[in-house]
Amino acid sequence: MKDVNRIYCITNVEGNITFISESFLEIYKAAKKEILGKKINSNYIIYPLGSKRGVQDLLDLQSGKLKETQSEIISFNQNRFIISTIYKYPQMDNGKVIGIIHDMDPGVEQFKKNRCLSALEKASYHGIPLNRKEIKLAMILAHFEKITGPEIADILEVKVNSVYMYKSILINKIKSVSRGDDCCFIEVMRTILLQGLFQKNSQLICLPYDELVHSSTMSLHALKSEVKSYREKMAAYYHC
Repeated sequence: MKDVNRIYCITNVEGNITFISESFLEIYKAAKKEILGKKINSNYIIYPLGSKRGVQDLLDLQSGKLKETQSEIISFNQNRFIISTIYKYPQMDNGKVIGIIHDMDPGVEQFKKNRCLSALEKASYHGIPLNRKEIKLAMILAHFEKITGPEIADILEVKVNSVYMYKSILINKIKSVSRGDDCCFIEVMRTILLQGLFQKNSQLICLPYDELVHSSTMSLHALKSEVKSYREKMAAYYHC
């Protein structure tokens, strides 16, 4: 199994990027000079439904009320699908908060505790219904470039033979409505999440756990309306 490297970045109190790790650059296929100094939440990361807890966490870190926060999140773009736990800490200078350290852990060890993996009870891929077990398996296969049956069995806490059976059923379902013989699990998850509204974005689409659960129960019309409302709020904020 090829694990995913931890992803780090630091933003100042205005939300501008002051430091980024190589793993961050790898996701965006960009040069460091193109990213430093830019606002992280308008140029490179999108929260289509917002993040109420994330906003409060930042306020609490900047005020000194909290020294660390932890949240679970799904992030994806055209090339990547990542399930991670994000830790945030204040960056201090002479006792004053001057920024926020973002530590994104997409490693396999956090999978068993990450609630995002079990957040969706059901979904539809081009009209084909998928159950919770199939969605969890699709998430794992989208996240890791290479992963073996025994490794998946360890994450799902099932027998290895069961993994092969679940995987075979899932692949057959996907191929029944796909073009060609390839089975791209990243494309499957892009189509399922937010009902495919953000399939072609190069920016990283982020769905924290609470917003992920909320979006799974919404109609397409309600989802479009809420995304539009949030975009308008963000546009007004950045033009203040």
